[in-house]
Amino acid sequence: NVLVLSKPVSSVTTLAGALGVSAPTFSKSEINEISEVEGVNSVAKFRLAQFPVSGGISYAGFNLSTEMFVESVPDEYLDVDKQEWSADVDGYVVPVVIPRTYINFYNYGFAASRGTPQISESIFEMVPFTLVFNGREGRKVYKGRIIGLTDRMNSILVPDEFLKEANRRFAVEKEKDPTRVIVETGSASPEVLMDFINEKEYTIEWG
Repeated sequence: NVLVLSKPVSSVTTLAGALGVSAPTFSKSEINEISEVEGVNSVAKFRLAQFPVSGGISYAGFNLSTEMFVESVPDEYLDVDKQEWSADVDGYVVPVVIPRTYINFYNYGFAASRGTPQISESIFEMVPFTLVFNGREGRKVYKGRIIGLTDRMNSILVPDEFLKEANRRFAVEKEKDPTRVIVETGSASPEVLMDFINEKEYTIEWG
């Protein structure tokens, strides 16, 4: 049982962001506090790329390139083939897990409005996909290899060790506290955990 916790976005946090104040994050003490709640098995942070990232896809004459972000979580929170789920920063191919909603966005939004072919999940995983990192060590282009789709996390995920090393090499700023944490729960006392979450007014994404 997995859930993702974040802090709510309000008009106050929106205004603060416009003034250059960082989004609400989870401190180490807050993460430790969550881990000690009855019913919680483990807690981990989302690691965010601390450098500019852009991505692009090309399919049936349709080309899209945009600024984006990539994140990672520890491997044990993902149901992926561990042999496929690894990458070298000095290499050229990176395995990626993406939200299934991205396919729905393309099929029922873009494709429907532009008259381009819809894509099945199996075909989508073969669509050419690039990731471009820009940072202290210059520019690096990777071929993204989609190895899975997720309904659990609304994020483009890459291997955690890969992103940790990429941040060390490309980061243009120091690593910040996470804006989201992933929580593995047991079945012993879900009501205790829910009471805690409600008290803290955290936002929940169910995995």
